[in-house]
Amino acid sequence: RIQSPSIPSPAVDSTINTFYTDPIFHDLRAPLVTDQIPLVELIQTGPEPECHSLDGRNMSIFDSIILKNESITHPPHRNIPNIIHMTSKTRCVTERIKENLLTWKLPGFSIYFHDEAAVDRLLAKYFPAFPHLQVMKECSYSGAAKADIWRYLVLWEYGGIYTGKSKSRY
Repeated sequence: RIQSPSIPSPAVDSTINTFYTDPIFHDLRAPLVTDQIPLVELIQTGPEPECHSLDGRNMSIFDSIILKNESITHPPHRNIPNIIHMTSKTRCVTERIKENLLTWKLPGFSIYFHDEAAVDRLLAKYFPAFPHLQVMKECSYSGAAKADIWRYLVLWEYGGIYTGKSKSRY
């Protein structure tokens, strides 16, 4: 029997109700963070990671390039701010990746490089516009799904554009 997608199935309703009331999901009963996390705070990850060589390739830390003047990154005549978001598991990158990242250093643009800790901080936030996001995160959470969800949320919350760390601008 095929059920219409507009009519939730009892199994889905039951899963959602269990999710919100079951004590195993104790973190959802904590106060929800709904305020926007300042972008500069979001990407702060604590102490510098130790970058070890990878297969003989040197690794170094890539830091975000942030313009201090918001009138440059958020000009009044543009709907999309001049922000470029990138992500990686860590801020340690090879020289080749660093060169690719720097091709995105454009006049008037800030580059925000989000590591896994920053991604997790954003994903822990409650988004009232997406009330079932918490359920979805608990139900299916592969690394690729996590990254996809994060990409949509970072653009929803802060605007700008997203590019992969291995993509060159040229």
